[in-house]
Amino acid sequence: MIVLAAVLALVVGCSSSDNDDPDAAASSSSPTESDGDEPSDPDPTGKQSGDVQFRPMIAARPADAGAPADTPKKLRRNFAATDCTEDPRPAKAKKTTVACGIGDTKYLLDPAVVVNSLTSAQAVEFRGEWVVAVIVSSEAQQAFETLAESADNPPLIAIEQGGTVLQVRGIAQLADKGRTSIDGDFDEREAAEIAELLGATIDS
Repeated sequence: MIVLAAVLALVVGCSSSDNDDPDAAASSSSPTESDGDEPSDPDPTGKQSGDVQFRPMIAARPADAGAPADTPKKLRRNFAATDCTEDPRPAKAKKTTVACGIGDTKYLLDPAVVVNSLTSAQAVEFRGEWVVAVIVSSEAQQAFETLAESADNPPLIAIEQGGTVLQVRGIAQLADKGRTSIDGDFDEREAAEIAELLGATIDS
């Protein structure tokens, strides 16, 4: 498990083949003061840390930067208190939260629109690079489609697990095809370990 934790700490949370810009604000609504999620202690059972949460991204900032100016005070405090060099802490799916990506990127995220709902997570080689191909359920695909159609500016979606943002993607691919990928500078073993972590959430 030490190796798996190290892999998660190194996963890129901001690269995208959809030509998305995760440094831009990605939600048409601002978070409210009551939405803030206090950092929680890791679940000793490991169940919460295994959840895969698909969250609309509000903003992304360098880890040493402050929250956006229009962020409510409670969330600003949480944003400032989140240290990307420390072990990540799982967040409640129904709360707005702060999470880190590769260590130099910090994300402000809306509540999850989909939790788990994966049907497949596999390490595959694509154009000479190892990625994790992810497929979601038809119900999850419908949720993404509804969100894409209802939003004035369709948001970017952060794929987050155990308090770490694994990837940020445009919602179109998830809504249209129900699939996406998690990529980064990792080898076959690392991709396989990430796929195993994600696959643990799939109902047998």
